[in-house]
Amino acid sequence: MKHLLLVTILFCVTSALADNMEAVSSLQAIQRSCAQLLNSPVNTAVLKGLPKLSKTIDDEDMKVTVLAIYAMGMFYAGNDQAANKGVSYIQKTYPASPRISLFGGMEYQTKCPKCHGSGIVDVPCSRCSGRGKCAGCNGTGKIKRIGGSYDTCTLCRGSGQCPTCNGSGRQTRRCRHCGGTGTIMSRKLMKDAYLQLVQEAMASAAMQEQAITKRAYATKQAAKGLVEFEGRWMTRDEKQRELTAQTARFKAQQTEAELKLVVERRKEAEAQVNLLAEKKKEEDRHAKAEAQRVEMKRSGKLPTKEQWKQKVAANFSVSVNQISDMVSPDDFKKEMGDPDRTQTLGDRTYWYYFCSDGQIQMDINSVTLIMYEIMSGARINDY
Repeated sequence: MKHLLLVTILFCVTSALADNMEAVSSLQAIQRSCAQLLNSPVNTAVLKGLPKLSKTIDDEDMKVTVLAIYAMGMFYAGNDQAANKGVSYIQKTYPASPRISLFGGMEYQTKCPKCHGSGIVDVPCSRCSGRGKCAGCNGTGKIKRIGGSYDTCTLCRGSGQCPTCNGSGRQTRRCRHCGGTGTIMSRKLMKDAYLQLVQEAMASAAMQEQAITKRAYATKQAAKGLVEFEGRWMTRDEKQRELTAQTARFKAQQTEAELKLVVERRKEAEAQVNLLAEKKKEEDRHAKAEAQRVEMKRSGKLPTKEQWKQKVAANFSVSVNQISDMVSPDDFKKEMGDPDRTQTLGDRTYWYYFCSDGQIQMDINSVTLIMYEIMSGARINDY
């Protein structure tokens, strides 16, 4: 029983592979034909072989595309009879195919150069040969009778003008170049669309060949008892081992990621603790400095103005009694303490610091102080 089942499987696989080989052969022939047509668009020998080639193709869209190439190629080559026959066959056999729109009629039409799209041309009058004169009386309006008398010309009724063109010498008629339609087929537009269709067919055939080849290989591998896993063919035991290994790798990566997250969070916590400690240290230093200043004020031990300036110069960049670096108000107060008095007049802000021998006035630009929170350019004045 097992032997019979194996024979049946092998027969089915062999039959499928044979069908695939025939399909691949047809698709390769299409690609060769398309390559030849791209090199020589009016290769009638290749074009004539396309209808026969289409019969070997199972895919309907590809079959109709090959027939459309044949029809458009024949149009471009000037063989309208063969082209119309091909179009009629497509319309009759595959009425729902989107390729029928390729032969809608106006897509490849351009304005007739003879009539400029009107369908009518201006030509010399056929009756008077462009002279404008009546041919019966030669423009005199009279006909000489036997005996010398004259009668009025019955053709022009005495006007002497050609009755067909009314004396203009011109008349209009249907344009023979376009048959009165105003448009003619543009070989250039037809060629562009034709070559584009050939390129599309060539690319589509290559993709289908690749897909069929891949399916044939898959069928052959499956017949051997192999399974596809992540682009590789392997036995079921090999697949199971690969899944187990992947699971182990995933767990290891997950554990590593969790450990990394713990370390990062620990570092963040330590950084936060250090930041708070540094902030507390600064606050304590500021409070201590402020307490010393208050005590000095209470005990009458305030610094002199010169000592105050020296302290400023020791902590900040000062040039000619002017702050020259980008100092923030908070940093300045941490070192020198809060001002004893403040005043704002217009665009200037003044800070006053009491000293044992007078006051120091800090003259600061209000805009830079409020908007940018810097004291750059603040002047130190004795007050």
